[in-house]
Amino acid sequence: MCGKSAQIQSMSWTVDKTVYELKHEGEKLAFYAGRLHLLAMTLAEWKILSGVIDVFGQIKAAQAGTTHHVPSGVAPLSVSTTTTTKPANMGTRWTEDHDKDLAALWFKGSTLEQTGAQIGRTVPSVASRLVILDIEPDIESVYVENRSRRNKNTAPAS
Repeated sequence: MCGKSAQIQSMSWTVDKTVYELKHEGEKLAFYAGRLHLLAMTLAEWKILSGVIDVFGQIKAAQAGTTHHVPSGVAPLSVSTTTTTKPANMGTRWTEDHDKDLAALWFKGSTLEQTGAQIGRTVPSVASRLVILDIEPDIESVYVENRSRRNKNTAPAS
């Protein structure tokens, strides 16, 4: 018999004598440093923040000259200190062809990053469109699936 799964109400850790805590408060997760409340966001927003942090980590590694495994079919990350390029279709309406390309890439197993690069869209735009098209049930599911796909792409070959 399957019972209701236990939910974590809070977790904490210490870095350089500062206690950090993540607390479940209603529909949001709140982040504290010491006794200072820093921010509260929904789980979906935390997942988006996690993706943003991953991008910053890639940029920092690229600036440091560190090499990272880049899945086949994905252009290596390039870092420019003067300009940032926007995806080709950023800000334009989604067309039926874009939707078909998105669905084909997602069902093929591409990550959000790979899909966005292929169709000229940002990761959050691709994630949102997957929900709008009922390919994924909600934004959390999109980011959970994406993390799984990234892990599969970076797992060592057996």
